[in-house]
Amino acid sequence: LLQPAARENLAEPACRVQPRLQSILDALNPHTQHPCHITGSGSTCFTLATLEGLPSLPEACTLVPTRLV
Repeated sequence: LLQPAARENLAEPACRVQPRLQSILDALNPHTQHPCHITGSGSTCFTLATLEGLPSLPEACTLVPTRLV
């Protein structure tokens, strides 16, 4: 993994443009094993988590279960 200083983090600017993104991250983070992140465009939030204990998602959100192989 890249060190934090080597990653381009566009979450803060994306949240300034669309404040709902921060609300979504704030709702998800307490329920996941790892922090939630936003893609560079701000179109997707993602994290590594189990489905157990995840809160109800806001109406505009879709949960897409995946697995690492």
